[in-house]
Amino acid sequence: MWSFSNNRWVILAVSYVVVVGLALPYYGWAPGLLSIVEDLGIDYAQAGALSSVTALAGGIALILGGAVVVRTGPKKIILLALLLAVAGQVLFAWADTYTVAMLARAISGVAVGLMAVGPFTMAISWFIESRQAGTATGVMISSDGAGFVLGLVLFGAVLAAVGWRAGLLWQAGYLAVLFVLALLFLKDPAAARQDGTTTAAEGSAGRAVLLAARTRNVLLGMAFYVGMWGVFSIVASWLPTVLMEGAGWSESLAGLFASLPAVFGVLTAVTFGVMSDRFAGRRRLYILLTGLASTAAAALLAVGISAGAYTLVAVALPLIGLAGYGGMALVLSRANESVPPAHIAASNGLVLGSGFLIGGIVYPLVLGAIRDATGSFGTGFVVLAIATLVLCAAVQLLGRSERTTRPSVPPESAPPDGAVVAG
Repeated sequence: MWSFSNNRWVILAVSYVVVVGLALPYYGWAPGLLSIVEDLGIDYAQAGALSSVTALAGGIALILGGAVVVRTGPKKIILLALLLAVAGQVLFAWADTYTVAMLARAISGVAVGLMAVGPFTMAISWFIESRQAGTATGVMISSDGAGFVLGLVLFGAVLAAVGWRAGLLWQAGYLAVLFVLALLFLKDPAAARQDGTTTAAEGSAGRAVLLAARTRNVLLGMAFYVGMWGVFSIVASWLPTVLMEGAGWSESLAGLFASLPAVFGVLTAVTFGVMSDRFAGRRRLYILLTGLASTAAAALLAVGISAGAYTLVAVALPLIGLAGYGGMALVLSRANESVPPAHIAASNGLVLGSGFLIGGIVYPLVLGAIRDATGSFGTGFVVLAIATLVLCAAVQLLGRSERTTRPSVPPESAPPDGAVVAG
């Protein structure tokens, strides 16, 4: 069994299943929202705060978790994250006051952040030296589509059948199974180095974060993720309202269309991840193309909403997923290959965390403020398209395509394209 855990493809599969599972502590409670509001006696503003505290705690945990993984290794963080996820779901199921519910959501948010940075680092670290990090990155990013099916469709049906409290306990049981899988099959890479050792400098969590934050391709990855996660969060949080108010669509139909970017993004996340490995020298070009394509799709979305042409909106949504998820696989691969192997966790934490915090929290708030100021959603979506152009295309002109020549890799195994450490 333990020798089986040395198989990197098994480790990738288990890491993937774990990161799909973060959909449960993140938004697996959403299908029971109406019952939660009624049972706890809260209003919709308070219900929204339950979601916000989850995202805030998750974003902070992502950034700090990347630093902690540098010191502890990803497996301990993954196991801790799953324990917190179980605790958060159980506490939320037992909550009889709003204060307890908020505490439960904060615990779940921490679990979400750690369940992202831990599995990503685990999977990528096992593939980085074989120059297949892009493939692993693409597979992990494609988890969003599967997470939607797990959290909103499968366990949404469970919540509808047994009630939200019992449904959350079922979710906790599923997360406990993931804990057992992670315990048995996941294994930390050899300190992300060929010789199995880590220097004190490389092992310093604070130094790892500082070095990663000074790396050009990591900074560009942060910009891209802020831009794309901003688009995805607005689609998830505001678009159903836009479609219900403007087009008269039903709640279920609007929610289905809001999920299209994640569903279609599965295709390009994996494809572009593989391309990132095979065509590293052209990666900068591909990132620019995905950024421009994402901008075009966001612009089409803005035109559709501004003109009330909701057929254009329906066309734009899968295009956003196809372009955005492909670009995210490319920029995260580039960022992780621009730092030493021992600092991959810090790179993941910064890139994923910045997207989660700024794109996932600030963007929806700004769109809401623009809606209140102008009386329509159209202006807000135009601003969204402009921000996408700046962060996902224009800024990416400063990027580098080459791989990093790592100090731990002997010269004869170094990549032929002659790269240097960025930043």
